Amino acid sequence: MALSVQGDRGHATRVLYLIDDFGIGGAQSALLSQAAALDPDRFEVHVATLRRVAGDPLEPAFRAAGIAVHDLTAADEPFGVTLLRLHSLLKTLRPDIVHTHLAAAGITGRIMARVGRVPHVVSTLHNVSDWTEHRRQPLRTLDRATLRLADRICAVSNAAREAVVRAAPALAPRTITLRNGVAVERFRVAEGAREGARARLGFAPADFVVASVGRLEPGKGLATLLHAAARASARAPMLQLLLVGDGSERPMLERLATTLAIEDWVTFTGTRDDVPLLLAAADMFALPSRREGVGVAAIEALAAGLPVLASRVGGLPEIVTDGVCGRLLPPEDTTAWADALTRAASEPATIEPWRRAAPRRAHAFSIEASVAVLEQLYDSLAAAATAHRRAA
Repeated sequence: MALSVQGDRGHATRVLYLIDDFGIGGAQSALLSQAAALDPDRFEVHVATLRRVAGDPLEPAFRAAGIAVHDLTAADEPFGVTLLRLHSLLKTLRPDIVHTHLAAAGITGRIMARVGRVPHVVSTLHNVSDWTEHRRQPLRTLDRATLRLADRICAVSNAAREAVVRAAPALAPRTITLRNGVAVERFRVAEGAREGARARLGFAPADFVVASVGRLEPGKGLATLLHAAARASARAPMLQLLLVGDGSERPMLERLATTLAIEDWVTFTGTRDDVPLLLAAADMFALPSRREGVGVAAIEALAAGLPVLASRVGGLPEIVTDGVCGRLLPPEDTTAWADALTRAASEPATIEPWRRAAPRRAHAFSIEASVAVLEQLYDSLAAAATAHRRAA
């Protein structure tokens, strides 16, 4: 039985989350889901960011979830002002736990929490690449150097944890796997919803729609998907791509679709807040990432009952069981991706078992499962602190 988590001052445990910004990204979405799902009778949740981005698109969602949001910075202010505000916030709020997400917030939060004598510090690491090809970047070097200040380190996948432990074996005892969870019921497709969703998006009944959701950035490998679709289209003319999201690569990808003469078969939706509807319109999901810490978009697709084609990188093999709920493919291998798209579109009966298995697989990565691990982590910190006080 878990301990009743109470801070030293007799209140529900006060957690201050610190993240780089409220932009749209996997880390921000994961934090929102986890923070909103914590037991409100046991946890008082606050969140702060180091910098503001255009519109701070996710800030309203944090407020709507009942999470207290603290502004630490304004446009054009020096970073020193942000540090002073964070120091003041720590003195006023007196959190039991500071939990950081992403590198800049991790460095800043760990140092400032120790200066402010916060009882417990936790950091979540979202990327494998920070420990591999990006490991020599100054920000990543400083991030790793300050991780020793954290009581516990959460890696979003076993692949991420293994990368941490390989690079810094001394961190192994304090590093656990805490996967980003998904509200799987939100993505469940109701009876008859698929036909309506396809009609609203203009897809014909005979179309085979392959969706991909995420930031249109180089690491997502979407150019490989477009090249593969162009190859597959001759053998599978019913193929359609539905690309949901925005990012720096969107103009290039739109030009590439035109160059490959598949612009009529590719729909770019931009950023949308109705992703469950868009997934309901699809027949399959594709995630051709070059790197991926965990791949929340793949979990959402599985929850929607979609077979998933995913790159065999990072945490994706932990989500997509090859040959059971989808296929794992080599990243940037256009031929392999084209063959997989062709077979799925031209022989849909072959992926029907994957479709049936997909929702069952998604439940292993539910937000409830993720938050249970997180609450257990916070419980263990409280128990260790109590034992230390009794032994003193």
